[in-house]
Amino acid sequence: MDQAVAELRKGLKIEPLSAEILLMLPFPLYLERNYAAAEAAGAVAIQAHPDFWALYMGRGYAYLAEGRFREAIADFEKGRALNPEATVNLAGLAASYARSGNRSEGTKVLAALQAMKSRRYVSPFDLAVVYESFGDSAQALDCLDQAYHDNSEMMLFLDLYPPLAGLRANPRFRELVRRVGVAPK
Repeated sequence: MDQAVAELRKGLKIEPLSAEILLMLPFPLYLERNYAAAEAAGAVAIQAHPDFWALYMGRGYAYLAEGRFREAIADFEKGRALNPEATVNLAGLAASYARSGNRSEGTKVLAALQAMKSRRYVSPFDLAVVYESFGDSAQALDCLDQAYHDNSEMMLFLDLYPPLAGLRANPRFRELVRRVGVAPK
């Protein structure tokens, strides 16, 4: 992770306003659970590109991991306003509502994600985040199995991804980590 952050910072020296690099910089910090640094990097990115939906999504996940649900919901809603079809953002929004205790709003967002499945691909990895937030471990693990079969790139972060922390002790989850081959050394 340190090397990833160092390389991204090098990239910013070359292209200080690159939306893509600014988007990616918070991710390794988030995976390391350095949420304050991820949020700070996200704020810098949002200041540079206030109309880029993914920046709000990235910071929203850091807020969600910290239990700062009001801020997470605000960022995910801003991302939704800028890109209503971004399923990873909608998953974060549904998870934030569910974890905040507002299950009815979370259920509405989940229903919107389910409705999208009839017209476009919705990542089962994203759905796993939502189901885990609702406390439905079996459904979350079913979604992760599907994400594995779909070759979802997010499976590379399976054992590190904060919204799935509640599944880590589950034998089915451990087996998925083993099959993916991403267990930390």
